[in-house]
Order: sequence, then C-alpha cells, then structure tokens
Amino acid sequence: MLEIEHAMVDASHFFDHMNGRPLDDPRTHLFEMDARNYYRVSPIKYDIISSEPSNPWMTGPSHLFTREAFQEAHALLRPGGVMLQWLQAYEIEPRTLASISCAFARAFTHVRVVRVLSS
Repeated sequence: MLEIEHAMVDASHFFDHMNGRPLDDPRTHLFEMDARNYYRVSPIKYDIISSEPSNPWMTGPSHLFTREAFQEAHALLRPGGVMLQWLQAYEIEPRTLASISCAFARAFTHVRVVRVLSS
C-alpha cells in the first residue's frame, strides 16, 4: 500500500472498528511515498494495482493520470495483471475525462469502464 500523506494513515485508524484493521494485517506493507516514484524504482511485480488518487486537476496527483504514469504502472504488473483506476466523475470537464481515458487506453490493451450511480 502506498500513501504519500501520513495524515491519511493516521485518519484511517478512525475506521478500525469497521474495516478489519488492514494496517495491522501482516500481509499489508505500507510505504509512505509518492506512487509514481515507487513505480519507477520497484522491482516487485503485482497481480493487481488499484489506484485512487485525488482529483486529477490538482497539481500533486495530476501526474498519476498521465500516459507515462499508466505505462509505469503497467510495467509493474505480472502477465495477466489488472489495474483498477478510480476516477471521480464530479466536477470534471469532459475533455479532461477523455484525455485521461485515452491515456489509460494507450497503456492497457483491454479497458473496461464501470460507472457507479448514486442512489
């Protein structure tokens, strides 16, 4: 697990009573660092990468929504591996959504988009 902001790690403990305390699980390895820097140096290959950065229009996380970042993530996947990319649909310009979608599709051969509707 990668998290750049230590405050998020601290805040996660407010949910320990309902989330099974994942940070206490010995299978969990937490790295407090930027995901893109990790992509560049990790020798480990993964079956699944799930990315949930903040809004793509923000300066910090915006670099995680580029073709280069998606290609770097793809390189960390084992054959048959899957990348899940969360992208919030609120307050996003259609052109920005299209740009991110195209960048993702250039890095991955098979892409499926799932939209979750609120009730």
